[in-house]
Amino acid sequence: MKIKRVMDKTDKYLKIAQRAGGILLIGFFVYAISSGLYGNYKIENSKLKYTIGEINRFHRGARISPTLYFSFFYKKMYEGLHHASYELDDKHVLESFIGKKYIVKFTEDNTSIYELLLDCPIHDSIVPPEDGWEELPCEITNRSCADWSCQE
Repeated sequence: MKIKRVMDKTDKYLKIAQRAGGILLIGFFVYAISSGLYGNYKIENSKLKYTIGEINRFHRGARISPTLYFSFFYKKMYEGLHHASYELDDKHVLESFIGKKYIVKFTEDNTSIYELLLDCPIHDSIVPPEDGWEELPCEITNRSCADWSCQE
């Protein structure tokens, strides 16, 4: 009889723990999704600036997509990271990005909201202004940069 009561209590606590775990898991996913959506909303609805970022290093994880680390200058030096696609998860391909420069799009009021545009490589001779560009000059945009249409 005592064993049955102990088992009943144990079952009761396990059910409570499962519900709590489910609620925490749902809360985590809601937070993660809303954070990502807010970042996208913020970058699209803020005053944008552009500058050039240089890729410094990369990291390949066993179960995550590769990460490219880069630095960019806007009134001071900032560090950023970009989660690359799994297609780039080859050491030789990733090494080819080191030292290359690309456009960085960021919000003027919060430089921690940024986007590295890997489809927009920049020649080494181009130097951005200290306070970045409000719009990219046509001469630095590569025709593969689909986000901008340069008027000639």
